[in-house]
Amino acid sequence: LFFLMIRRPPRSTLFPYTTLFRSGSFGFPLFLPLAVLLFCPLNKLGANVPVYGQLPEAASQTGIVVPSAWIDPNGSDADMYGYHSFIVSSNVPITEVRWRGGYAHGALYGRLSNFTITFFESIAGGSQPYVHNPQLPEVFLAKYTVGGIAGETSAGTLGGQQMYDYDYTLPTPFQALAGVKYWLRIEGSQSGYPDWGLAAGTNGDGQHFAFSTGAARFFYSFGDEAFMLLAPPGPYFSVAASASPGIGGSTTGSGLYTNGASVTVVATANAGYAFVN
Repeated sequence: LFFLMIRRPPRSTLFPYTTLFRSGSFGFPLFLPLAVLLFCPLNKLGANVPVYGQLPEAASQTGIVVPSAWIDPNGSDADMYGYHSFIVSSNVPITEVRWRGGYAHGALYGRLSNFTITFFESIAGGSQPYVHNPQLPEVFLAKYTVGGIAGETSAGTLGGQQMYDYDYTLPTPFQALAGVKYWLRIEGSQSGYPDWGLAAGTNGDGQHFAFSTGAARFFYSFGDEAFMLLAPPGPYFSVAASASPGIGGSTTGSGLYTNGASVTVVATANAGYAFVN
């Protein structure tokens, strides 16, 4: 187990605009409509910035929520899970997720106690996420247990439905690659009938993927989900970890990080191999 501290490398005194020993520096253009900034208020200099966003619908619209909640801890036939795809335009370390949601029945049977945020890859061709029954062991790219209700804050009423805003900073970044189609699932945990869901969004492809525990099937349904993914403003520095030989083990921790970030790199040897130093 290794801990690295990313610091800005020394600058050349001969060529002031040349960086020495720099493994990689990345940025991304920010071309997002004003409405995104309204959903993501301007923060102090250096705060995270949006890299992908699906805006909540206007207050005059339906107030529909896309169900994505389950009865903790044993589940039920009423549980629903929603997935939505996203693509970022450049390689970025996603460090924050914001979303809007509400209770379809006013939390009549109990409010949220927790959230789980999971990122998935696509199947070949990208038509849907690579997923299985979410109440069985899953294959995923990254999974985060919020450990609470993500600062649930009233966002007003939409179509007669009380909505709430949520915000969670990921303990470790999700390293998203440019042009790759990923899928995000945000589900809430409730003690009674699971009526929580994400607010309807805009700017997406007009549909989301879903799983119904009662029907025991996956399906597409209409409607975007309202969520936003954020990353530090950069510049970024690249950390690359690898095993040699490749069949001898595996490493984690590679990706893009900002100046001053602490990085955990883990090396694991396969059976029959050991570390030489």
